Amino acid sequence: MLPHICILWKKKIDYPQTVWLDDDGNRLPTYVNETDYGSNCDNGTLASETWFPRRHYNLTVKTFTASGSEISDVKMWLDGGLNYSPIIAHDVTAETHNVEVEPTICLDGCEYRFLRWEDNSTSNPRRLHIHDNKTITAYYYTQLNLRIQTRTLGETEIEGVQVWVDDSYYLSPVNVTIDEGNHKIEVPSIFFRSGPQPGTTWKYTFKHWENGSTANPRNLFLNENTTITAYYRKKLEWWGPLNTQS
Repeated sequence: MLPHICILWKKKIDYPQTVWLDDDGNRLPTYVNETDYGSNCDNGTLASETWFPRRHYNLTVKTFTASGSEISDVKMWLDGGLNYSPIIAHDVTAETHNVEVEPTICLDGCEYRFLRWEDNSTSNPRRLHIHDNKTITAYYYTQLNLRIQTRTLGETEIEGVQVWVDDSYYLSPVNVTIDEGNHKIEVPSIFFRSGPQPGTTWKYTFKHWENGSTANPRNLFLNENTTITAYYRKKLEWWGPLNTQS
């Protein structure tokens, strides 16, 4: 059944206003920022104040990984009602709503955790005021394994080289548990080691990474478990004991 139309008169104006009544003759709730005065209006009567019809909009909810891949079938709740992402909720009333997503999900055998919303809010559940068609996005991140190796150009492992991951240092070779996303990796440009015989010293000079890049520090975007290798040229710098006598 179509809603009834009630013609009302507003104080100090000389034209009729239209409001919507439900099938029982009760006014529909109004949008909070508009007029909300007076008594309920019976169909066909006049009133001193105007009731405005509540507006309805579309709300789209999406879920993505921090690296930008869309995730489907994530549980989400709109005012307590269970849905699965991505959804387009039609006829969402113009007022404040509660939106919540699963705090943790399993994707490709990895645990992903809720990170933030598209506006960088970390509230979950989130209170959302609807006054227009709106799209919101929940982002998830996972922790990955980053293995860092240091080797000579001849593929000999060099152990105990200090490496930095986002300003924290480790000794190679090392496995680091790290969040999905962008990271800074750095290794020494040059370091020295004693040779196998007294008076010998080896100089190690950084040459490149496993992908040929010579950037050091190196910016690395991670969205899967990754192994990286820093390659060094090994050169005998001195031979025999140094003569310190004049």
